[in-house]
Amino acid sequence: MKKLFLLLFFSLFMIRVFTVAAEETLIIELPDITVEAARGNRLQPARPTPAEEKNSAVAQSIIKIEPNSHPVSTAIEEIVRTAGVSVKRYGGLGDFATVSVRGSSLGQINLYLDGIPLSQTSSFFNLGDISAANLEKIEIYRGQSPLRFGKSAIGGVINLVPRQSPGKITTNFKFLTGSFGTSGFNLLCTGGGEKYSLITGVGQLRSRGDFSYLDDNGTPKEDNDDEIKIRKNNELNQLDIFGNASFWGEWGKIKLAHYYFRKHKGIPGIGSYQSESAHFENEFNQTNLIYEKPNLWPDRLGIELKAFYSNKTDAFYDPDGEIGIG
Repeated sequence: MKKLFLLLFFSLFMIRVFTVAAEETLIIELPDITVEAARGNRLQPARPTPAEEKNSAVAQSIIKIEPNSHPVSTAIEEIVRTAGVSVKRYGGLGDFATVSVRGSSLGQINLYLDGIPLSQTSSFFNLGDISAANLEKIEIYRGQSPLRFGKSAIGGVINLVPRQSPGKITTNFKFLTGSFGTSGFNLLCTGGGEKYSLITGVGQLRSRGDFSYLDDNGTPKEDNDDEIKIRKNNELNQLDIFGNASFWGEWGKIKLAHYYFRKHKGIPGIGSYQSESAHFENEFNQTNLIYEKPNLWPDRLGIELKAFYSNKTDAFYDPDGEIGIG
């Protein structure tokens, strides 16, 4: 009986100690925080700053391309500076280049030109063939993509947005020259009026690619047969033409655009056995017709209709059997 009384006493004592400790808990009162927003903007998300648009690692990046960009800069040169995106090049000037978004392969990314799929023309589209001078911005969506593209991909979506006319007459001409017979230019002209705008661009890039290199004659451990040679059959000649006409009114907006690209690229072969005539040629044509009516009814329902023609031809020529395909 005495042990039961002592156990009950200590239990009541511990309860009292915990109660006192709980009563001495420090309480800090924070001031009220009020979040306000205009009712009319409740459906408009906050726009990121230009620095966030270019360097943010969030699900969306927008790369704005200035009109005074490098005359032969391509979409690859602009994309390579974006967080979460890596670029692989398979050669030098004019050679194939692929892009990877968060570790995905090129086949897991949907490519669009002004909302029109480029992936339908070829399983792998070379973004190094698209001139950045004719682009206004590049939209990169990692993973989930907006509904306006119709479908999503594992890696995400890359949308190339063509340059728009400011509605006035302007002319922009850029020229470059470099080593190994490299030269290029880009001409961009714009015009327009109160209810229409026009823009056209022409660009060309050439290079002999005849640099010198050390030929080990297929014997890397033997230095006596090494010699300096000039790279043969490494020329590049590419041309791109772009045109865009827009018309708008109370009935909506119509955009008609055409894109043309052609490239001839020599295939020099390996260092010890250079080819003389093997080369690669590709040609790309795409015509887009887009109708937009954003505020159809009742200022929140819009319509967008798209029709396009696209054709891409890739050809490999090896008349003397110097490269082969096996």
